[in-house]
Amino acid sequence: MPIEVDDVVQDANAFRTGPMEKYKAELAAKGYSEARVGKFDAALDDLLKKDAAQKAAQAALLQKTQDQEVAIDASIAMITKFQNAAKAAFGRDKVRLKEFKVGTDKPRNVGRLVTMLEYFTGLAGKYSVELLANGLTQDDLSELSTVYGALVAADASQENAKKLRNASTVTRDAALSVLKEEIFKARKLAQVVFAKNKAVLEEFKPIPKGRGKAAPKPPASDQQQQTTTQK
Repeated sequence: MPIEVDDVVQDANAFRTGPMEKYKAELAAKGYSEARVGKFDAALDDLLKKDAAQKAAQAALLQKTQDQEVAIDASIAMITKFQNAAKAAFGRDKVRLKEFKVGTDKPRNVGRLVTMLEYFTGLAGKYSVELLANGLTQDDLSELSTVYGALVAADASQENAKKLRNASTVTRDAALSVLKEEIFKARKLAQVVFAKNKAVLEEFKPIPKGRGKAAPKPPASDQQQQTTTQK
């Protein structure tokens, strides 16, 4: 959709400053009044503003997603730290190691990770004596709760940013539809006004999509081609 927005905005700008302005009197005489020109301009301006808001919301979501990934990494690191302390405390006691989920995959899914952190919070209280005697500190026990809270907060913030991005996308797309409709109606009116003038109608045609992108590289010179052939 962003590519379509770029194309429509480029087409609208070229249309508005080109044939619409050039043949303003002829169009006005056939019903394309100042009010309709103003409506076209308002639709273009509205799309530009809505598109900028959508891009800002997308950037905010990206940042929140990165923050969430940091919180996930910190959570997994904390769980690993507690598991290593459990190994130091209980050696190869399979029952205790299983209780600490040693050998199981650590989820990156936030929902599963949150429940796992809640579970480890319980283990931290249950085995605090053993864990504190095998590498962990009281700060580690406290940090487990901090990491847990940070993950919950980061996830909530990311989900909210996702909703805001989605809402701004819907709004942007609605504005895009309005401008496309204004362009369509203006061009159809021009086809009526200049039905017998094909040269003028050519000026009202839309510009090719993607126009303005990087131009293809120029062909190699004869000398370059000869050098390539000799290699």
